[in-house]
Amino acid sequence: MSSFLSVPTAMAVVVLAVTPAAACQSGNDTMPTADQTSDIPTPIGLWDIRPADSATPGLCRLALMNERAGDGHRIAIETCDLKAARRTHHWRATATGFDLVDAAGATLITFTPDTADVWTGTGTDGRDYRMIRSAMF
Repeated sequence: MSSFLSVPTAMAVVVLAVTPAAACQSGNDTMPTADQTSDIPTPIGLWDIRPADSATPGLCRLALMNERAGDGHRIAIETCDLKAARRTHHWRATATGFDLVDAAGATLITFTPDTADVWTGTGTDGRDYRMIRSAMF
């Protein structure tokens, strides 16, 4: 008994079945945030930024996204009492972490990871900041 599928047709079906869906998506929507070999965690998600000095008030609640914006990635700010972060337009990955960047491309705060859920940063104003993963936005 012979099969109605020829060998070339059967091979094409197998190749299409195992090809990742991402290979068919447009590259315009997202871009990688970190080198695949990097030990730096990816900061995508919801975050609270506060001054590192717990006696200093202030909060900036934001979402770091993977979609392109400027020379980096999109950001959504819910509320921001921190002058250094209020002008943030987007974020961009660096070799050691990421930067919050204004619309002109100038770095406002540079962050490096402590853990996957806690990052420390220094603003161009010389102040230190702590970014902690937020449970809700």
